[in-house]
Amino acid sequence: MSNRLLAVPLCALALCAVTLSGCGAARGPQDAAVVAATHFAAAVSQHDGAAACGLLGEAPRTELEKSAGKPCAQAITGEDLPGLGRIAKVETWGEQAQVRGSSDTVFLSHLTGHWLVMAAGCTPRPGDPYDCIVTGG
Repeated sequence: MSNRLLAVPLCALALCAVTLSGCGAARGPQDAAVVAATHFAAAVSQHDGAAACGLLGEAPRTELEKSAGKPCAQAITGEDLPGLGRIAKVETWGEQAQVRGSSDTVFLSHLTGHWLVMAAGCTPRPGDPYDCIVTGG
């Protein structure tokens, strides 16, 4: 079985782990960023390209379509994204967020009232920016 997330049960667990005070609706920007990152990872793992692309920001969606030469919904399912894994750390800086999982790091921006994925499949490189599979260029 894949290390990738299952949509509803693990999303709820991730939200509980972050809030440490029970489950429920997202209570703040960190919780909302975790929900968006978790839903994105779940959509990718379930090969639901339309749902995954709906959670991508415009720049990474455009870059993905350009580099793959096909629509986002087809291109995203062909990427080798590792899945988020267990949530390890969440940081927000105003309209930006980073959700670090045990298998992936996802960067998000709060745009049009929603957290959207700006980069995914990201691994740290000491002394350099993260290396990401999906990014806005």
